[in-house]
Order: sequence, then C-alpha cells, then structure tokens
Amino acid sequence: REGLEETITILRLEIPGLLQKSLRSTNAIESGFSMVTKNVKNVKNWMNGTMVQRWLSAALLDAERRAHRIQGYRSMSVLVVEIKRLTIDLEMGDAEKVSNIA
Repeated sequence: REGLEETITILRLEIPGLLQKSLRSTNAIESGFSMVTKNVKNVKNWMNGTMVQRWLSAALLDAERRAHRIQGYRSMSVLVVEIKRLTIDLEMGDAEKVSNIA
C-alpha cells in the first residue's frame, strides 16, 4: 500500500510507457542515495556545515556522472506538460470544492 497515491497519480499522467515505468519505482533515487553514502561514509569528523555541503555536492556530482539515464528520458517534455495539466485540473477541482461549500 505504500506509495499507492503516487502510483495512481503516475497513472493519471498521460505519459509514454517507458517513462511511466521508470517513474513508478524509487530505484533511481535509492541508487543515487546509495552512491552518495559510499562517497561520504569514510568521513568521521564533520567540521562544519560548509564541509558537509562540499562533500555532499561532490558525492552528488559523482553519482550523477555514474548514473544511467532513466528509460523514456526523451519524453520528459511530455511529463512537464502533463504535470502542468494535472496541476491546473487539481486547482480547478479545489476551486469547485470551495464554491460548493460557500
């Protein structure tokens, strides 16, 4: 049941199958976090927030370099359009709910 609402949202977006398949899973995010963890696990004494930011930035850049493209990445423009459409639909739905209450 975890992530059910997010899964339903992905299904409501009219995006191509490969991109939809990639977005249904958190594997890409978990893989990125795993790569970051491997890079920073040997630091034993964090001096300050600036040091944390530097190490995290370097680790994220390294993870980005190593990461594979998600399947369907060429359809990202379709995803942007669909998110805007869904946002407008949701805002209109909220406005209708408010007007029905009043």
